[in-house]
Amino acid sequence: MRGNIKSKFIGLNLNYGIVHWDSKILPTLVGKEKCDRLPVVITAQKIEQLLGVPHISSGTGSEICSAVYDELENWGLLNKIQGFVFDTTASNSGRLNGVCVLLEQKLGRNVLFLACRHHIFEIILQAVFTEAKFAPSSGPDIPLFKRFVNNWRNINKNKYSVWTDDSMTFDILNNVRDEILEFAKIKIQDSFPRDDYKEFLQLIVIFLGGKLEENFDFRQPGAYHLARWMAKGIYTLKILLFKNQFKLTSAEGMPLKKIRCFIIKCYVEVWFTAPDSIKAPKFINHLWYLSDECVTFSIFDNHVTIEQKRRMAIKMLMNEHEDYEQVGETDFLSLDPIYWEENEEYKKGKEIVRSLKVVNDTAERHIKLMEEFNCKITKNEEQKQFLLQTVQDYRRKYPNHSRETMCKPYEL
Repeated sequence: MRGNIKSKFIGLNLNYGIVHWDSKILPTLVGKEKCDRLPVVITAQKIEQLLGVPHISSGTGSEICSAVYDELENWGLLNKIQGFVFDTTASNSGRLNGVCVLLEQKLGRNVLFLACRHHIFEIILQAVFTEAKFAPSSGPDIPLFKRFVNNWRNINKNKYSVWTDDSMTFDILNNVRDEILEFAKIKIQDSFPRDDYKEFLQLIVIFLGGKLEENFDFRQPGAYHLARWMAKGIYTLKILLFKNQFKLTSAEGMPLKKIRCFIIKCYVEVWFTAPDSIKAPKFINHLWYLSDECVTFSIFDNHVTIEQKRRMAIKMLMNEHEDYEQVGETDFLSLDPIYWEENEEYKKGKEIVRSLKVVNDTAERHIKLMEEFNCKITKNEEQKQFLLQTVQDYRRKYPNHSRETMCKPYEL
């Protein structure tokens, strides 16, 4: 079975691939010790394949680099890789000993660095919490959130405040409320890798006075982590929705209001647009992750004006380099941009660029998969890898539990 999965994938004869990785400390298969696990995933147009989840002795750049390289070599993908998707930790993005630099050197050629946009925006939201002087925490618990969880059972979920109930919030959101509400209601129809994404949108729709098309019950506040800024955003929205039933000090209330306004006015749209490689938004002072090649993706963005595209085309032709060919042919650059949408090379390039994954959700999903099956079924390392790839293959073929899906025969 495992050989069949691998041979089918190799038989696809990919033209290019993007490699993703992430790491997490998990219990070993035997004993009570722990080790770093590293999901390594390849993506391309309409393709996502787990290569393996090896354990590594440490989370250093050199160890991760070696593990990723070995998986790529094992699957015959060394000459196919055109991009890396990674979280912006020092072990990945370090200038001298980061995984990206070391792996690029080992491959012996230039590769696109596609720093995870979601990871970037989590860092930005963290800075907003700091700037708003949100109450600091000396440990893993955030006292305000813990107090809210303990008081949850006493809250009447049918009585909540909306955006018009606070004058400061009303003044800030009045001009953008309709636009954001429409965006949230459309985006909420998408499928998401994590439940908190959808909950985040639902809370915004409710707060802005919109109506959800499906029944909604407020979920009990769940786990939060200092590194999970989405969870902190959800807590902020919930606390202020029920602010009349939950006592806040002035030192708590004002920072939360500022954070809420930022989340709704500036953050929600860029967060949910981030996976689009063409439209992925950019924040001033957080542009380090945009290499020259990544900036050129915007020539496929319909929001960029024709005049801007003309200037970009001239600049690109002046600095023409083989790296641009990583995402398709570039002969269309010699044409006036008014004709690009009719050009086959442009349309092919746009399709390829749009298929690029610029967030690392895929690696996070496979961390969750490893967590789910880490202590189940087998303690043999080779069989564990086989199990993970089989489960991924099964879930790809049967993504839901509809009658139509369940009636399909499973093919090895």
